[in-house]
Amino acid sequence: MSSLKTQLSVQQIQLGLRNSDLFNQRSDIIVPNLSWSILPYEADLIGISRSGQVTEVEIKRSLADLRADYKKDHRHDASCVTYFFYCVPEKLVEKAKKVILENEQKHCVVPITEKDCPALLYYNEQGQIFHTGFGKA
Repeated sequence: MSSLKTQLSVQQIQLGLRNSDLFNQRSDIIVPNLSWSILPYEADLIGISRSGQVTEVEIKRSLADLRADYKKDHRHDASCVTYFFYCVPEKLVEKAKKVILENEQKHCVVPITEKDCPALLYYNEQGQIFHTGFGKA
């Protein structure tokens, strides 16, 4: 059995993000799978607004994928990124919150709450994107 919690491809999720309220389709530059230029690491999707604000979204299709992200050398903390989000399948929202909080706490010397964590979006099987209210962008 597959550990993926979605039948959507990364490209379908990227399209859902592009069509969501996260970006202005008419004026933002939206780049999928950016692995060069403004970030020192690969990003699943970035958007650059007319004012120059950079939004990065890390797409996760399984809990193992999310956990693996925390084992990487980088922390999605490029100085040019204004807003950062994780985006997970709807079925994983509650588990993803726990994984994010647990892993973010490992990098802090003081206790943190969910409001100190990266923001969390989720997608349904129709590719619609929703905000969870977890974390801050």
